[in-house]
Amino acid sequence: MKQHEILWEQTIYADINWLNKGFYLGLCCIFGAIIYSDLSLIIQATGREFNVWFWSILRIGCFAYIGGYLIVSQIFVAATLKYQIKEDTLIYNWGFEKSILVEIPFTDFTSINLVEYNNSDESTIYLVTKGDYPKLFKGSFDNRDPRHTYTLEKIKNGPKVYQLMMKQWKHARSQSIN
Repeated sequence: MKQHEILWEQTIYADINWLNKGFYLGLCCIFGAIIYSDLSLIIQATGREFNVWFWSILRIGCFAYIGGYLIVSQIFVAATLKYQIKEDTLIYNWGFEKSILVEIPFTDFTSINLVEYNNSDESTIYLVTKGDYPKLFKGSFDNRDPRHTYTLEKIKNGPKVYQLMMKQWKHARSQSIN
C-alpha cells in the first residue's frame, strides 16, 4: 500500500434544512429591518448631505455581505465537503476544485467513536483530537447544532469505515511508539 493512497472517500452532500431554523430566519429579519431603515433614510435624504447616503449604503453593504457570507459559506461547505482516509491521515476537503484541505494525522486522535442510527443506513463518527483545527466546524451540517468534537457525518457503511479508521489509528500509534 502506498502512503499517499486514498483508502476511502465520501462526499457528504448534507441537507440544508438548518436554513429553516429560527436563528437564520431571525438573522434575515434583522438584516431586512436594517436595510429597510437605511433605504428609507436614503429616500428621505434626497438633496441632503452626502454623509447620510454614504453611511446608509455602507451599512447595507456590510450587513448584506455578512449575512450572505454566513449562509452561503455554510451551504457551500456542506455541499462540497469530501472526507478521505489515507494510511496516516484523515482529510477534510472542500471548495471549488476541493481547494481547502485540512489533514488530521491519526497520531493526533485521542478517541474515535461510531454512532449508528435506527432506521438509517448512515452513521456519524465522532473524532476527539489533541489539537484544534480552526477551519473545521464542530457541529452538525444538517441542523447546525454545535458538537464538542469533530465529526464525519452521513457515513455510508459506517461500521466498515469505523473499522478502517481504528486500524489506521492503531497502526499510527504503533509507528509513533517505535
